This record gives sequence, C-alpha cells and structure tokens, in this order.
Amino acid sequence: MALNIKIKNLDAQNIIGGNGSSKNPNISDNQFIFSNGNFATDGDAQTSLFLVRGYSTGTEQAELYLDGVSSKLVLRNNTSYFFTVRLLGRASNGDSVAMTVDGAAKRGVNASTVRLIGKPHNRIIYDEIGVGDMQFDVSIANGALRFYAVGKTGTNIRWLGRVELSELSF
Repeated sequence: MALNIKIKNLDAQNIIGGNGSSKNPNISDNQFIFSNGNFATDGDAQTSLFLVRGYSTGTEQAELYLDGVSSKLVLRNNTSYFFTVRLLGRASNGDSVAMTVDGAAKRGVNASTVRLIGKPHNRIIYDEIGVGDMQFDVSIANGALRFYAVGKTGTNIRWLGRVELSELSF
C-alpha cells in the first residue's frame, strides 16, 4: 500500500498538506496542517499539530508556548475546536511525567467571544515527579488557547506538549 501525500505548501516553518488546508494567519510559528477537503473555504475542516514547551522551577503554573517563550496559539474566528495535548515533563534529576488532556473551545466573531466548552479530561499516564496536573484556559484579550503545566516545589522541570487541534468553521 503506497502513501500518497500532496504537499500544498512547504517552508522552513510550516507544512500544509492535503486539499482544503489553510495556515492559521494568527500563528507565525511551526504548524503541521492537513485536510482532505473543505465545506466552503480552505481551512474550514482540518487538523493541525503544534508543539508547545516551557519550564517550571516550582509550584507555579508554567505557560507553554509555541516558541517556548511567548508565541501563543491564537484561534480563528467563527471556529470550534477539539484538542488533545500529550504532555511530557522531565525533571533535572531524570524523573518523568506523562499525561494526556482532551478539551474543546470555540471562538465567535472576535477574541472576546472565545471560551472553553464541555468538560476537560485529564489522564495521567505516569507521574514519578508527583505533579499530576495540567491546566488550560482561553484569553479574551487575544483569543488564544493557553496551556499550563503545574510544577513541584524545589523541582526544575522541562515541559513539552504535542497539541492536536481539530478545527471546524461555519
């Protein structure tokens, strides 16, 4: 069985594949986007993959960013989202934590209409660090979906999350 993937656009930061896919203009950092068609316009029915990362040094919530520093996952107008985050943390002593979080959000006509919908589900796969939590919210200031890893007292942790984002616009 052959795998046939049509790449629509390929550059140093983005891979856009499949008929009907479209880069989110609100996000400049790495995107892997694919679709198998659309309803009316490119990008109205697609899935995107992103990596978010961050660092915690204590019990504070460490926000995870697309570039590890400040770039946020800003959602498109008039779109509903289902997301899955596979989060991996590794402490400076080698201990690890792995968890999966599922949730949903939607954004209306502008950033102030963004909100979480439904009840999120957090599944801890393994936690030898003892943190056991990931949180997320939305920002009405810019319409972004934000992810936070919760650290542990006296523990330095690097965090990496793979965000799969299904997007449906109408």
